[in-house]
Amino acid sequence: MKKSLLFVINNFNIGGPQKSLLALLHELDFKKYDVDLLILQEGGKLVEFLPSEVSLVNPHKKHRYAILSKKHISRYILEMCRSLDIKFLYNTLKSIIFGVYKRNMTESKQKFWQRNKEVLPKLEKYYDIAFGVSSGHSLYFIIDCVNAKRKINWIRTDYRVLKRNKKIDSEYISKAEMSLSVSEQCKDIFIDEFKEINPKVEVIYNLLPVNLYNTLPADTTLMKKELQNQINLLTICRLDPHKGLDIAIKCCKILLEEGLNIKWFVLGEGSYKTKVEEMIEEFNLQGSFILLGSHLNTMKYINESDIFVHPSRFEGKSNVVDEAKYLCKPIVVTNYNTATEQINNMGNGIITEIDEGSLAKGILSIIQDKSLENKFIQNLKNDQYDRRISIKKFDNLFS
Repeated sequence: MKKSLLFVINNFNIGGPQKSLLALLHELDFKKYDVDLLILQEGGKLVEFLPSEVSLVNPHKKHRYAILSKKHISRYILEMCRSLDIKFLYNTLKSIIFGVYKRNMTESKQKFWQRNKEVLPKLEKYYDIAFGVSSGHSLYFIIDCVNAKRKINWIRTDYRVLKRNKKIDSEYISKAEMSLSVSEQCKDIFIDEFKEINPKVEVIYNLLPVNLYNTLPADTTLMKKELQNQINLLTICRLDPHKGLDIAIKCCKILLEEGLNIKWFVLGEGSYKTKVEEMIEEFNLQGSFILLGSHLNTMKYINESDIFVHPSRFEGKSNVVDEAKYLCKPIVVTNYNTATEQINNMGNGIITEIDEGSLAKGILSIIQDKSLENKFIQNLKNDQYDRRISIKKFDNLFS
């Protein structure tokens, strides 16, 4: 008999957790599973790429209200006014004011959900297993609003950097049967942070949507080389202060001052875009440090690069680094907490300190030493991860 699965995710736009879930859904054996997906935020650029066997479940409007989505909050407040939902409206405004005052909207959103969970409608359907794919609100949802035999949390980053109210999270994590982690490092950090409740954690590495990428076009015209000696660097990330784009911009300036003909492309969108554009202008890097926007088929862009650079300050386990490894591209990453789980320094890539000088030195090492580049490429070819391992582990845990 088929198992009924529900995956709940905060949003379904282009991002690492979303693409990893999409890859998993394309690999699942639908003879074993009936699969539903619930997306807490409206919209989602990846919805059109879902397998036809996956059914979308629409959340109640109060579920959408309860996550205090910045993108839609103004409209939700108007809807509450029209429906005379005074209690919800009062709690919403109170939480926004508290979050702004405390400069911590994350904790304010946690407390808002906790205060209103009793009035949130429950899903009618019963599931064998429900997954809170992006932790946070997706975990809260499956605990408070889903009737399921097994409830599973999913850890996707270093919990310490999230600035969350640990007491509230602990209450929900203790009600989940287990957590899945995308890396051993994230698992160890999570267990240490919540040692008082002794959580059970299993590691399942992210899957890459390779088969989907192979069906999608991508316009990489802007990355075509103008001169034979042009070196294309590529970074793929959300435009966010944690991703180290300020480091990348300063590093780009150093490399240009060394006389190199480089162009540094960045794939991604985010709230930090205006600041990044200002820094590009400040360092006079127009035409050298180029923002390409957000594109789904990241592998096509990685193929057009000479070196893949990931200057992040922290990561759970970077999907795009795994994509660059899959394509056997020379890789330079900063020493964020999970870097050594993906890169063997001077074995299949370079790990540098988290500053522009060290990053520039690492990139120069590859540019100036062809034998080192070839060594990295060969080692990456010899050490390809078999994605069937992740699928088999998922089946062993849940089928």
